[in-house]
Formats: sequence, structure tokens, C-alpha cells
Amino acid sequence: MRREKYESQDDLDAEIRIINRIKAKWQCDAVKMPHEYYTDFFLVEEGGAKRALAKAMCEVRCRNHSFGDFDSVFISLNKARNLLEMAEFTGLPAFFVVQWDNMCGYIKLEPPLPDVSIGGRNNMRDKYDVEPVVNLPISGFKKLWDGKA
Repeated sequence: MRREKYESQDDLDAEIRIINRIKAKWQCDAVKMPHEYYTDFFLVEEGGAKRALAKAMCEVRCRNHSFGDFDSVFISLNKARNLLEMAEFTGLPAFFVVQWDNMCGYIKLEPPLPDVSIGGRNNMRDKYDVEPVVNLPISGFKKLWDGKA
């Protein structure tokens, strides 16, 4: 399920490669979510059951630079807030997974959120790409693997 305005086919293909590695590493399955859920995937019990039990939420981001080039990575404040609200409501953890050029890592989103600033890109799809963002220090990320998925 590709979200036309905000995901190209290349974006979706990269997400699928990453989530397939995560599924193997964390021994789970994954279900792609519609845009209104503010997360890319729900991680669910392995086994393909028609009614698979949700285990976590997983937002996936790809960066075109190396881990360590910047001291933080940002996520939209609105997306982070919604992920934390869903985590509180469901009791499920919310993971933010980032694929850099040289490594893939993740962080569990938990309150309180660190440094909020105005960020994003103004050369992208629409005026709302510049918005409040949460700057997550890369020091808080745990490595999943070296290289790209």
C-alpha cells in the first residue's frame, strides 16, 4: 500500500527491504498501515494467522547520509505524539527505525521527547514539510545491522 503523495515506489521498496530484515531479526511479521495510523508498520506475531497479535509499532525512515554525519535525526512532532499516544493506549512499544548509508538502527520512542525545533525540508512535496520536529540524538539508537538492507 503506497501513499501516493508521500511515498514513491522507491521509498516503499526500501521500507520493505528494511522491514523484511527486521522480521527475520526480531522473528515477527509486519503489516503495512494506512497513513492515518502515523506509523509505517505494526509488528505482529509470526505465523501469518488471520488475526495476528500486534507486538509493536514501527516507523521506518531512510537517510541519504552516514550514521554519525549528524548528531541527531528528526521525526515530526505530530508523528511522534501520535505514536506515543497509540503506545500509551495499547501498551505496545513504538520503534523508530532509521536506515543510514552505513548502518540501520532503532530507538524506542518514550516520553519526554527531547529537543523540539522547527525543521523539515521546504523543497519537497508541500508547505507542510516544514513543521515542529523532535531531534533524537543518534547516541540513543541501537544498531540493527551494518550497511544497507
